[in-house]
Amino acid sequence: MSSQSNALEKYRLRLREGFCTNLFFAAKGVLGFRLLERGVHEELTVYISSPKFRRKGLLLARDHFKSTMTVAYMIQSIANDPTIPILDISEIDDNAAGFVSLISQIFHSNGFFRWLFPEFDVEVFPEDSRMRFTVPRSNPGAQATIVAAGVGSSLSSQHYRLIVADDLYAERAIRSDASRQVAIDTYKRLEPLLDPIRG
Repeated sequence: MSSQSNALEKYRLRLREGFCTNLFFAAKGVLGFRLLERGVHEELTVYISSPKFRRKGLLLARDHFKSTMTVAYMIQSIANDPTIPILDISEIDDNAAGFVSLISQIFHSNGFFRWLFPEFDVEVFPEDSRMRFTVPRSNPGAQATIVAAGVGSSLSSQHYRLIVADDLYAERAIRSDASRQVAIDTYKRLEPLLDPIRG
């Protein structure tokens, strides 16, 4: 290996480590979420990626990019451990599916990310559908890497190490007592879905 290619490889590994340890850098610098700003977003990414708390909640007004930051966090979590099973749940299936689609698109077409993580630089992923996405990994296991679901979905007999609940209580729940109760019941069912050992 020439000294120039050796230096480039060291640089790649340094950037890769930065992606895995600094969520703000991962989101803005690599994944291309350019509208994130130092200050509030950087502080929130520190909070989101902190292992200090098992449960975390973000309550921000619309257009403050909380969903963007959680998408980046899911991708960072996969980069750190490709075997992680993640549940992404929203009030309606389409919203959760949109996040899975965005994540799939990044794995397929973000050249910078694929250069940092050549293990994900593949043409065909093991599972790539509207509601499920699986990355290449040495031990595929039975679960997809990311599963999308809407409030009220049947999620029994699955265990996840990361659950992202994004806007469970939104427009439907505001308008209807029945929808509100379904959202509350869904939230109560999430804790048992966390892997009791690694979740």
